[in-house]
Amino acid sequence: MKFYVYNESVMKIMYIDSQNVHKAIEKLWWIIDREKFYKYSKLKFNVDKIKFFVWYIEKYKDFYIHLKNVWYDLVYKKAIILSDWTTKWNVDIDIAISSLVDFYENDLEKFYLVSSDWDYNTLVELMSKKWILWRVLIPSRQSVSILLKKAAWPNIQSIQDIKFLLEKI
Repeated sequence: MKFYVYNESVMKIMYIDSQNVHKAIEKLWWIIDREKFYKYSKLKFNVDKIKFFVWYIEKYKDFYIHLKNVWYDLVYKKAIILSDWTTKWNVDIDIAISSLVDFYENDLEKFYLVSSDWDYNTLVELMSKKWILWRVLIPSRQSVSILLKKAAWPNIQSIQDIKFLLEKI
């Protein structure tokens, strides 16, 4: 017999792959208002915490301050500047590890992911099997991975469908 021990610290947490969202929305030729998105997520999904995974580049310090002022929990990843001066970053593994730590430490009651990246399909399948997958918000229907779409079905929603609520004017 399995007993559930109520843990007051369990949370509904949203994990945002900021670069994935930014690039997908940019291809649609609109800008997401991150403050509106924060408020929408808090009201619509009643999330307790929104972890915003982002690269850290010094010249965007004011942007990070703005996000903190909007109440996002920023999780920084150091960007790598390549020899051709392009910037490389990837937060997929950071989101996976952070969400698994939250889950196994009994902090995660409901899992929300904001990304369209196929790298998350295994994580989404696991959260679904554990009955805590609540929603996967994809930036665009055109750029979503088929593997992620399959893993998240029917808990998938496109941010593109609510553009009128979230667009920066």
